[in-house]
Amino acid sequence: MSRRRPQPWFRPSRNTWYVAVNGKLVNLNTADRDEAFGRWHELMVQSPEPPDSPTVAVLIILAAFAEWAEKHTKPMTYDWYRRFLESFGRSISSDLRVADLKPFHVTRWLDGNPQWGDSGRRGAITSLKRAFQWALDEGYIDRSPVASIKKPPTPRRETVLTKEQEKIVLAEASDEVFRNLLTAIQETGVRPQEIWRVEARHVDLENKLWVFPIGENKTGRKTQKPRIVFLTPTALEITRKLMKKHLNGPLFRNSRGEPWTPNAVRCRFRRLRNRLSDKLPSNLCTYVFRHTYATNALERGVDPITLAELMGHRDATMVSRVYQHLDKRVEHMKNAALRATGQNVSSPSP
Repeated sequence: MSRRRPQPWFRPSRNTWYVAVNGKLVNLNTADRDEAFGRWHELMVQSPEPPDSPTVAVLIILAAFAEWAEKHTKPMTYDWYRRFLESFGRSISSDLRVADLKPFHVTRWLDGNPQWGDSGRRGAITSLKRAFQWALDEGYIDRSPVASIKKPPTPRRETVLTKEQEKIVLAEASDEVFRNLLTAIQETGVRPQEIWRVEARHVDLENKLWVFPIGENKTGRKTQKPRIVFLTPTALEITRKLMKKHLNGPLFRNSRGEPWTPNAVRCRFRRLRNRLSDKLPSNLCTYVFRHTYATNALERGVDPITLAELMGHRDATMVSRVYQHLDKRVEHMKNAALRATGQNVSSPSP
């Protein structure tokens, strides 16, 4: 298999360019791109043959993939890869070669991060496997040393909030900006990354919509459709207020005027859980609101196909497999059982 030479890449933290030469990381000792590529070409002349894949350092593969991901994936996807790959890089020796990378290196890395649950471990393994599969596809290596490593199954989120718990969370939110964030998710069922990213330019006030173009939504490349979020009167009013404050950049911001980040919201939820551990679920997070939205909608009679459209899915499969939690609503299911046999029951609560 032919191999492409890794091109130089810039490390902002070091303010210099690096390149891989015969499996070794070389500091080009310059922050100037043209000068860096000039020095790289000189090295190519001195060392014309690319290294055999077994001699390539693991860190070089990870760095090359990160460089590619920064250019060809969405910013949040790149940050997701980078976070896991940097963590793995810190867990191995700098001179570990691809041929010497074994599954126990990955196991030891995962065990060294006990704070990761099944989702975290799955994400970590996915990132590592993706990096080496990319290197294989690009011709840097002849085989992936992590191809045989198994990922934990995707955990199904089972938690949905009761109406009383929803009220408690909103009442206990410490400030209006956090309540606005939670209320908007509660009213629309949007994905967390959508609430972080929505800007005034995405808003269609006349039609009461948020519209994310094809290149700015999770399923856009597959569906070739924009993501449309339908706003309730409450969500529309919040949107109007925030647009007056923030004409540019994200609409939803914290009390310091900075855009909300996933970590900042996680910290808020952690404080709520600690303070109200006897009233709220231990895994309360942003996605719980999305799951609750879906379950409430199904309980109120919204059909799965329509709900899938509201939530930004291509079809109803995801709604049925992941978001449906009607088994948690015992009274609703009892009434459904009666309706299935033709018996009269009271209509579901609106």
